[in-house]
Amino acid sequence: MFISSTKLRFIFVLTMMLGASSVSSNQSIPSREELKTVATSFAKHYGLSADLIHALITVESDWQSAVVSKKGAVGLMQLMPATAERFAVVDSYDPYQNLQGGMRYLRFLFNRFHGRLDLVLAAYNAGENAVDRYNGIPPYSETQAYVHKVLKLYGAPASPVRSVRRIRSYHLMRVM
Repeated sequence: MFISSTKLRFIFVLTMMLGASSVSSNQSIPSREELKTVATSFAKHYGLSADLIHALITVESDWQSAVVSKKGAVGLMQLMPATAERFAVVDSYDPYQNLQGGMRYLRFLFNRFHGRLDLVLAAYNAGENAVDRYNGIPPYSETQAYVHKVLKLYGAPASPVRSVRRIRSYHLMRVM
């Protein structure tokens, strides 16, 4: 299924302007293939790799738009409420808004961590402050496993997730 750029813009503008769910109660939830097509289109719009987005969503929610984690993260890209609000998501259960908000957040993280994919993924999972605090991937087993799993699904070169002690030697430049 191909979604034209006109339809994509319409979905984007409608969800942002109305602040309403584009999947109303009388509409069916989009299929996995439809969601993948939309995710690919949004990834291109935000300058992200569609393969990376697909890997991340598979790990985060297995493409289930109504899933809620034990910690309260919601939807396809498992947005925490504060993150959803920060990136203008009104309804995290709406798959289109969730995808847009998640990709805006990823674009922000790529800019903040200067394209370091391992740090972007660690920050997406554990939060930007944790990556800053440890000056690298935090020593949380959940976060280290998450980074490894997403990278493996993405097809990134096989390299072990380094412990914080080994990563501390990489200096992260701060944008002032």
